[in-house]
Parts: sequence; structure tokens; C-alpha cells
Amino acid sequence: MRAFVRGRIPHRRVPEGAAILVDNGGRIAAIEEESSLDARGWTPLERIDLGGGLVLPAFQDAHTHLCQTGRFLARPDLGRARSLCEALETARRHRIEKTEGAIFLEGYDESMWPEGRGPHRGELDAIEPSRPLIARRVCGHIAAANREALARIPMGTAGVDRTTGRLEEEVVFRLEEDFFPPSLEENREAILRAQALAFSLGIAAVHELDAPPVAEAYRSLDCEGKLRLRVFFYARAHPEEVAKLRGREASGNFRVAGAKVFLDGSIGGRTAAVREPYPAGGCGELLLDVRRIRELLRSARAVRVPIAFHAIGDRAVGALLDACAEDEDALGGLPHRIEHAEMLGDAEIERIRVLGFRLSMQPNFPRRWGGAGGMYEDRLGARRARSLNRFGSAVRAGIPIAFGSDCMPLDPFYGIEGAAGHPSSEERIDREEALRLYTSAAESLVPGGGDGGALEPGRRADFNVYSEEAARDGILDRERLLLSVVGGEIAHARER
Repeated sequence: MRAFVRGRIPHRRVPEGAAILVDNGGRIAAIEEESSLDARGWTPLERIDLGGGLVLPAFQDAHTHLCQTGRFLARPDLGRARSLCEALETARRHRIEKTEGAIFLEGYDESMWPEGRGPHRGELDAIEPSRPLIARRVCGHIAAANREALARIPMGTAGVDRTTGRLEEEVVFRLEEDFFPPSLEENREAILRAQALAFSLGIAAVHELDAPPVAEAYRSLDCEGKLRLRVFFYARAHPEEVAKLRGREASGNFRVAGAKVFLDGSIGGRTAAVREPYPAGGCGELLLDVRRIRELLRSARAVRVPIAFHAIGDRAVGALLDACAEDEDALGGLPHRIEHAEMLGDAEIERIRVLGFRLSMQPNFPRRWGGAGGMYEDRLGARRARSLNRFGSAVRAGIPIAFGSDCMPLDPFYGIEGAAGHPSSEERIDREEALRLYTSAAESLVPGGGDGGALEPGRRADFNVYSEEAARDGILDRERLLLSVVGGEIAHARER
């Protein structure tokens, strides 16, 4: 046994100086006064002094692309570029450094650039004429490709503009699934890189959404005991295919939780399916109609696989709700969820509540793109921009909701401040509630949840320790995170 002593745990009948006793299985055995450990006959082999630090549950990110993030960590980050010109210069430098294979550049956001646009094929051809070169937008739904990359994508593939090099939606998701697939070992290395980043941010569990081949990388790491992060995996596949993936997990930290289905795209790429046209024209892309959504729900019910529906625009959310309209048991008792749900009216919120959908929402989005002059306003106009990401309304309606980052960025501290500082005051959530949505609420969103997300005996010993300053003012940030404990083991310690 191990005891973490002199911790400060809020809202408990334990005075300052609490001890968290962790059993050999990495679970909380008890939370007591330190002086009572010996009296109760508990003799921990090791005592770790928390120095009066604030102890809170570890974060659980309810929407990630962790393996992809691990790959991105080894690639140039165009999100740091202040202009298209600077991004292209970054591409030129990396082209010289990377002498073999396809070149991927990640995370550009043209809404932050003075040029107001992403790269074109001609610009990428000029940088690299003989190898594939791809620049992917931060949303993951849009990319730009040079001639050599386009040559690897079969003619007739949807979402490809061979003149400009622009790629949209499904073809972007398939880039590393079909056209430029990483090896199993590359995916394993990416996951371990991202796991280290997650621990440095106090994240002990994630809801990962990715293609089925990525599941094998997670599974193999789990079997070897190298996956310390808990991973609830939603595979981008038909529910019947996902059902076949189940039952092959090790008895450790990896679990296939459900299927991932796209109903539309992104606001930044103007591919989110909206009812009212974008000021620049078009209503985005509704990827599945009501009939096909109903078929998916029936298949999911037959094989008992929950679905995480990506639906950002109001037209996409409406199509999903309409697909349930004629069937009182459309959800079949399964914990189906809507990812993002950025454009919700009062009527949609009420229908979601009545039907029983759960919501995974991203508080980092309004912080990054909301407010006057932000990307939302540019794409949708000020009126619609003000009505996005209705966290407060969803909570008040009693809808099960949790927070995830979508890895934009993978940073719960950034997200908590995004929730507390939402541009619309009625949609703001205080920091304590935002913490709940990043911890216990996220745990309850997954099938079979309840193993973590709270400081309670019997649960996993996943918790974070913060500085005394955090205990005083309630503000959490990466600099104040002193320790990340996962399964009773120290996963990350801040250098002092």
C-alpha cells in the first residue's frame, strides 16, 4: 500500500492534512486523517508528502484524437504561424529537414492570418514538386495537397479539388487510413508521446475517436502494460464492425466504447450543415440523411453499440433528432451522444433532453473562435455567432453533458477558462462546474463508466495535486499542477 499524505481535499469531512490510501491495485482504499492510518492497522509501505497541496480528481477528456495528436507532435505546427507566408516558410524548412516520405504539416488556421485563406496546390507544388506534401487545417476536416499527394488519391474520390488542391471531409479522414497509412509501430510511438503530454496536463482518461486500425495500436500497448491512460475508444465505423472489435481488449486500460459517425463538417471550413446559408454562400454538407441515420440507429440497437454522432450545424442536429421522431425507443436504451452540438436552439435542446441523448461539448472552441471579430462571427455573422456552444442552457435543461477538447488544444485548463469566460454570459459555467464536466460527468458519459472521475474509496486513484495558490483562489492552470497521479502512481511531476 501507498499513502499520499498532507493533502487538502475540498468538500470532505476530513481536515486539512488528509491521507489518501491506495491499495496495490491502484485504487483508493480510504481517505482518512493521517493519524488514523496506524490506528486502523493500515501500514503503507510508502508515504508521499503532498505538502498541503490541493487534491482534485484527474481530468477525463471526453473527445480526443490522441494518436493523431502524437503524430502531430512530431510534425511542424502551422497553428504557430502568424500568416500564410510564415506557414509556407515553415513548410520549406521542414521539406529540407525531412528527406524521405510524405510531408504532413498540421493545424493551420487561416482565420487567424491576414491573408484569410489557406495554402493552395500551386504554392505547395513550388515547395515540394516530387514528394507528397499535405497541409491540414486545425479542424481536421479540410486540407490542401500538392500534385504528388493528389496523385495518390484515386480519381473520382469525393471532396477533392484537383485544381486548388483542397480536400474536404471524408477524404481528409482517409489520408492516414488509406492513402498514407502509418505503421503499427508509428501509431504506438505517437500514442506514447501523446500519453506523456496528457499526463503533464493532469489527464488520466480520454474518449478517443479514431479509425479501427488505431485500436490495434492501443490494444497492443495495453497488453504490454505500457498504456497507463484509460482509453474509451469510439471507432469510426459501422456499428456492426465496431461490435466485432469488442471483446478483444485486454483487461487493462483500453475499452471499445462505441462507434463514431459524422453527420457534417466544421464551421471553420464552412462544411457544418446549417439551415441558414453562410454569408459567403452554401449551407455546408449533410453527410447522412434521415433515412440512413435511422438505419444506423437500428443497427446499433441490434448489436448494442452506442454511437457518437458528430453534429455541429443545426441542420445536422435536426436530421439526427428527426431520425428519432417516429420511434419512441429510437435510442434503444443505449448511451448515444452528440459530439460538439454547437448550434442548438431552444427546441433542439428540449428534444435532446426528451430523447435522452448525451452531449460532448468543447469549451475551448468559444475561447478560441468566439467573441467580436472571431472566426465564428466571420463565418456566420454576429447574430448566429452569439448563439453557439450553449453550455449553460444544456446544463440547466438537465442534459447529461461532459467537456472534451477535440485536441484543439489538448488542455483542460484552457477549456475551463473557456467555459467560465464564454462570450455569452448566459452560457457561462463557473470553474467548479466546469471541473465536474471534465471529471465525473465525463466518466458517466461512457457505457460502464464509474471507475474514476471522483475521489472515493473503490475508485481508481487518479488525481491531481495543485499548489496552495490554487487552493486559495480556485484557479487551475498548468503551472500550478504539481503532481499527476494515475492508478496510484506518479505519472508526472512538475520540475521545481
